[in-house]
Amino acid sequence: MRTVRALILGGMMSALSSLLVQSAGAHEYPSMPLWPSGAPQAMGTEEADVPTLTPFLPDSSMATGAAVVVCPGGGYSGLAEHEGRDIARWLNSLGIAGFVLKYRHSPRYGHPAPLQDAARAVRTVRARGSEWGVDPARIGIMGFSAGGHLASTLGTHFDSGNPTDEDPIERAGSRPDLLILCYPVISMGDLGHKGSRKNLLGENPSEELVELLSNEKQVTPRTPPTFLFHTADDGGVDAGNSLAFAEALRKAGVPYELHVFQQGRHGVGLALNDPILSAWPARLEDWLTLQKFLPARTAPPTPLEPVPTARQLAWQEAELVMFLHFGMNTFTNREWGEGTEDPKQFNPTRLDARQWAREAKHAGFKWVILTAKHHDGFCLWPSAHTEHSVRNSPWLEGKGDVVAELAEACREEGLRLGLYLSPWDRHEPRYNDSPAYDEYFKAQLTELLSNYGPISEVWFDGAGSEGHVYDFPGYYALIRRLQPDAVIAICGPDVRWVGNEDGVARETEWSVQPANPSFHGAGSSKVWYPAECDTSIRPGWFWHADQDDKVKSLGTLMDVYYKSVGRNSLLLLNVPPNNEGLLPAPDVARLREFRAALEAIFSLDFALGKPCTASNSRGGDRAYHPGNATDTSAGSYWATDDSVTEASLEVDLGSPKTFNVARLEEMISLGQRVEKYRLEARVDGEWKKITEGTTIGRKKLDRFETVAADKVRLVIEKSLACPTIRSLGLHLDSGRR
Repeated sequence: MRTVRALILGGMMSALSSLLVQSAGAHEYPSMPLWPSGAPQAMGTEEADVPTLTPFLPDSSMATGAAVVVCPGGGYSGLAEHEGRDIARWLNSLGIAGFVLKYRHSPRYGHPAPLQDAARAVRTVRARGSEWGVDPARIGIMGFSAGGHLASTLGTHFDSGNPTDEDPIERAGSRPDLLILCYPVISMGDLGHKGSRKNLLGENPSEELVELLSNEKQVTPRTPPTFLFHTADDGGVDAGNSLAFAEALRKAGVPYELHVFQQGRHGVGLALNDPILSAWPARLEDWLTLQKFLPARTAPPTPLEPVPTARQLAWQEAELVMFLHFGMNTFTNREWGEGTEDPKQFNPTRLDARQWAREAKHAGFKWVILTAKHHDGFCLWPSAHTEHSVRNSPWLEGKGDVVAELAEACREEGLRLGLYLSPWDRHEPRYNDSPAYDEYFKAQLTELLSNYGPISEVWFDGAGSEGHVYDFPGYYALIRRLQPDAVIAICGPDVRWVGNEDGVARETEWSVQPANPSFHGAGSSKVWYPAECDTSIRPGWFWHADQDDKVKSLGTLMDVYYKSVGRNSLLLLNVPPNNEGLLPAPDVARLREFRAALEAIFSLDFALGKPCTASNSRGGDRAYHPGNATDTSAGSYWATDDSVTEASLEVDLGSPKTFNVARLEEMISLGQRVEKYRLEARVDGEWKKITEGTTIGRKKLDRFETVAADKVRLVIEKSLACPTIRSLGLHLDSGRR
């Protein structure tokens, strides 16, 4: 890989050309139609009507798992050969899989056919990635000239897929993970390329269509990180296209890298015969390393054990989970039922699980957890192992299934589903016979984990179980077999209770904890065991009519957020449906205020994209550059050399910015490290300490007196190993006095 770069920089063009032909054992596979049964709006079955994808795969010994879909240029009237196969082979020489797209174009096709083809190409690589050794989270798209317009169009007009489509490819999202735009057409206005516009949009397109396909006007914070290459005297496509797109990315806070060379004709491709322009692929190689599409030149820090499992990491990234306490207690006005209630008392007249899921998503929650069975033993699904369930209620004439309705609603809204199943059962006669009850409990677990799709969390409450012996190892083994991606919480090995029902974590909150022999078995000393902070939006866990006017205030919810999510923990906020089966109006109103307040604070980050320097950067490698702490990539981080455990990171804000909240995040996949830090700000030319803390972990939010500063410095005073800082953000909470 480094040989390629040396050859490019040294101008040894013939050697590079030979390498591209050989491509280090790379393999070109036969082209395949994107739609085996015919493309949408296809006008026939001729070659021009059949968009295809041609895979070029690197040798397995050097494959990185990353992939790039390549869109050749051609003014939307043809496809340039040197911007397809040659590019894919160059990508293969780096260990990246290349997929050359033959998309539909003029004279037979205009918009939206090329965009449909590009979206389908990314979906195909993502859905079938395992066949080609491709990581579905590392798929980029690269375009040249008009192909650059197509790539930037997909980067600004993607979707998350259709989860209910029969075609598994259409269920995959079309958002590329990065964009590579080479002398691209970006605008369909006066700045753009007239020929490309005519071929794509026709002679007299509407102003609305021109606006929609002028991609410099369509950039959002969700637009992928972008690499741009252009020449200032490009006679085919004005370099202003790249400049306009870069400026839009800057304003949206999207990471980008822009290279404009002074001289060079349009359509140079890899520029193998130009001693100056041939340097651009090396710059791209550096950038791809920064984006984790290529391995770093310097080895990453050794993980500081213990570290989170993949399931724990996904759970911690969720930050907000909604608890739905709903069941027999909702209708008896109790918190703990006796187990003697008549199933006929359960009868929600307007139950709408879609409303629950919709409001949860709107409020920013990523997961929801339903009390499938509380301590009274009443089951919200028609269990075959008890009569004490919805099957014997009047709701939907005994044919209802709350778990099924919520599972479907979660699929529609893109939420993860968790289930609370109380070990304590005040109804089941077998409860006093531990071995018999264990079999009963496992049978119910099997129903829940086998019939409702993916379950992401299983919540075992410890209440009421004093003195009872459960077969927890057997429960855990069953969950691991049926739902291996689910975390097991509270009375479980993956997630611990924070210790109170106020939703408040400790100021110093370590995810690394001493092992609990009851849940982790013998032989473990320390384990990754993050905290879950649970609290209810009301005084009670279940709905009570007389608490409709006692919903937590916005100020209280915000304080809980800062003291849970902002203290290296997850917030599990209970919002109980009422006896109609709906989330109550006061609760919904407060949730919407909560979401609006969070967005007002955290949607604006004064440090985002700002230049950074550090006292030490690991190996001098861009992969660990201090600027990683202020980009938008969840996979990048600033790290120091192994021997450096005290270090500083400085952010230049350019001009004084006013803020009172600092957000810090560690790269916890490598372990939790920081023990002590402080944050300093330069105010009127003088440095002053504005806050200090101990642990950081997944996220630490520090509130302090409002300051106006032009620079900020994070000082790591003590760390168990070299620090790995994923993010440093600065925000203004205008609601703080």
